[in-house]
This record gives sequence, structure tokens and C-alpha cells, in this order.
Amino acid sequence: MKPILYSGQIFEDNRGKLIAFNDFDLTRVSRLYIIQPHQGLIRAWQGHRLETKWFFVTKGCFEIKIVPASGENEFQKERMQTFVISHSDFQVLEIPGGHLNGFRALEPESSLQVFSEFNLEQGKADDFRVDIQTLIWDQAI
Repeated sequence: MKPILYSGQIFEDNRGKLIAFNDFDLTRVSRLYIIQPHQGLIRAWQGHRLETKWFFVTKGCFEIKIVPASGENEFQKERMQTFVISHSDFQVLEIPGGHLNGFRALEPESSLQVFSEFNLEQGKADDFRVDIQTLIWDQAI
């Protein structure tokens, strides 16, 4: 599977604005959490063999990189995808299992909401990591 970018639909009238994600099916979501990293700090590389994650920027802006991988030593750097998503883009990025991801906040006080398909125990059992010295962030473009 490939990453999917869902765009919110914006409806506006004299009462204000409504942003709807009608194409984003939440039935697979088991839990959610929010990450608020320091600006410029790179959090990479974490992946899941099976679990899907969905990223939604609630404040600020993030650079997010995704690379197909089936394990710690089995990743495809040449198939790296980079996304820059701002809270004002109203987008949800779906990262299917079998991918590593990494991200960094491009603005101060940025906030990333993460939806997880698996509960915490299942997610930990499915988790794998690649050291940033093995898959260097700036070379992963």
C-alpha cells in the first residue's frame, strides 16, 4: 500500500468555518495521541510492519518523510517521499504498515495528532526502528 493524503473540505458561511474529512474512515482507529516536538528536532525513524498511522497537523507545520521498509535492515531509501504539511492545509496523511516515518516541526509550538490502528501493546509488538545514522535524514530526500 502507498501513503494517502486526505484533504479536508472547507465549508464557510456567516457562522464561521467547518472543515470536514468525510473521506477519512475512522473505523480502523484504536487510539490517538499528540506529539509536540521542539522545533527543528528530527524524530526518525520509526515504523510498523502492519499497523497504519494517520498524521494530522493541528498547529504549525511539519516536514514528514516516509520510506517503504519491512524491517530494521530492509528499507528502500530511493522510494522516499517527503511531505510538508501545515495546520492550514487541513490534510490527514495515512502511513500504511510497511513504512518507516520521521518528522520535524518547522515552526515553534507545532503539534501533530497521530491516530493509531492498533492498541498500545499491539503497536509495540509491531514496532521497528532504524537509527538516524543508518538512514541519514538529509540524504533521504
